[in-house]
Amino acid sequence: MQVIDVTLRESVYYESGMSYEDRLQYLRDLCELIPNDFLQYVEICFIDNDVDKDLNYDEKFIRDAYYGIKVACNLLYAGSAPMEIILKMEKEADAMGVDYFDCADSSGSFTPTYTDELSKNLMAYRGNLEIGLHLHDHMRMALANALVAQKNGVELADVSILGAGKGGGNMKMEEALLLLYGKEIINYNLLHGLSRMIEEFCNMVSKNPKDDSKAFINYLTGVFKLNLKDIETLEKKSQGNSDIYLKCLLGEL
Repeated sequence: MQVIDVTLRESVYYESGMSYEDRLQYLRDLCELIPNDFLQYVEICFIDNDVDKDLNYDEKFIRDAYYGIKVACNLLYAGSAPMEIILKMEKEADAMGVDYFDCADSSGSFTPTYTDELSKNLMAYRGNLEIGLHLHDHMRMALANALVAQKNGVELADVSILGAGKGGGNMKMEEALLLLYGKEIINYNLLHGLSRMIEEFCNMVSKNPKDDSKAFINYLTGVFKLNLKDIETLEKKSQGNSDIYLKCLLGEL
């Protein structure tokens, strides 16, 4: 499953938002910190001529960002739509020649059982589309839903750093990349890059990164199935230095 970062769109839900320059810097940081094998696409949302809109990006932004453009058809509140309507819209999107067909769990109501049914139906037709899901985390099921969709062949999933987004937030980039790709290919560069991205994003939206950085480190104890003794040993070796902690975790020190 490939991953699309949608943080640039979702950052508007933070009180301070992100300035034009911050948004460009965010893209530069992604290129520098996250290996392209893990994060293939970045969504910059729509373009229109109303420059006063929060989600508007002009031609200069796109030119400066150096990203190619693809078009997605996003079906909002997919969990509230009858399956036959979703599949009808999928075929219509394919006929229009769009690149991606995304079903968005806008209300955070998807369960793994529903996601299994939806993803199997979407992949049964598919046509020339790449199929994706935009999973909200209201009920803390975003990752579980993504893993079910991945098993059924769904090709794309949206993520945002720290789960930036409305309501319960989106699927967290720093968590999804590790589970969707598997522990066996996790390396220091990825973990270090994610840790730095958390800090950089918090600085851009005037948020203290301390708690979020600690939460990411704690999440790794679950990914690596560490017991209490392992955790105490790592903390003793690292003495509060996150880079040393990550290297010890991976057996590189």
